[in-house]
Amino acid sequence: MRAPASQSLLRVEHLGVGLRQRQRRQKRQHTIRAVEDVSLTVNAGEIVGIVGESGCGKSLTALSVMGLLPAAMELVGGSIVFENERLDQLRERNLNAIRGNRLTMIFQEPMSSLNPLMRIGRQLAEPLVLHGVSTAGAIRERVLEAMGKVGLRDPETLLRAYPHQLSGGMLQRVMIAAAIVCRPRLIIADEPTTALDVTTQAQILRLLRQINQTDQTSILFISHDLGVINQICDQVLVMYAGRIVERGTVGNVLWHPVHEYTKGLIKSIPTRRSKGAPLPSIRGRVPALAEEKAGCAFAPRCPAAHSQCFLEVPDELALSDFHQVNCFLADVESEMEYVRI
Repeated sequence: MRAPASQSLLRVEHLGVGLRQRQRRQKRQHTIRAVEDVSLTVNAGEIVGIVGESGCGKSLTALSVMGLLPAAMELVGGSIVFENERLDQLRERNLNAIRGNRLTMIFQEPMSSLNPLMRIGRQLAEPLVLHGVSTAGAIRERVLEAMGKVGLRDPETLLRAYPHQLSGGMLQRVMIAAAIVCRPRLIIADEPTTALDVTTQAQILRLLRQINQTDQTSILFISHDLGVINQICDQVLVMYAGRIVERGTVGNVLWHPVHEYTKGLIKSIPTRRSKGAPLPSIRGRVPALAEEKAGCAFAPRCPAAHSQCFLEVPDELALSDFHQVNCFLADVESEMEYVRI
């Protein structure tokens, strides 16, 4: 049963993902938390971004929703609700009926996601066959429709082509066509423009926004680039070391950042004014999974951290209905200052 438009399409609450590790000396299994207490909502027709450095848990969050976690990873808490169904409680057979149909994913690397030995037409037809479209005419019509939506020219020729015969931009369009061929309600796009040049990247972003607006398809967009998030997303969640540290509308978070990590990401975006000058960078690195993280995980890199930051994990503070942050530095005084802006 599908949720009404007024309700959330996807709702993730207090998600936890762990990495299982066997300790040789003690001969027992130990679980390291890779994602901790992540909650997010994607409404119908909305584009929500998750941004952060590599290793922050963005892709693991996306793979958790899809039920595609690596073998050594497991859900250790929380819930994932899509169109009123608990995905985290479904059997694999029931999940397969949703995955690739109403819920689809675009991966980072098209060449590693597409079968190099299979023609493009067959790969685009496969999701339709798996989800019950049985007649050749209907399959061909839907495949050509998807190819047309993503701007693939000369589709009749492309149907017979192999992945190695296409450019990077065309391959990414094929991936998007595969994602929309079953007319999904939600697409998860995991760094879909990372390996593309600037011009092709802009084209892909416009295409995704067009699909969102024309078909009312919701998108969960994963990126390490706040500039890209600014171009396409309505809401953004800033993620660090497996936790959400700031969230809100793109306008609020990018124009009124409160968390020092968000500020650092924004300062590192190249601009015309910074041309030729060295870009500011955030000192240090994202902590490894096995590292002990007492208090706020960003505290060792934070230029404004104080003693409490190293001892306790901050709760979420609502600066407004459209902006929340997890930071001890965002006290009541800064909250009032924010509200006056």
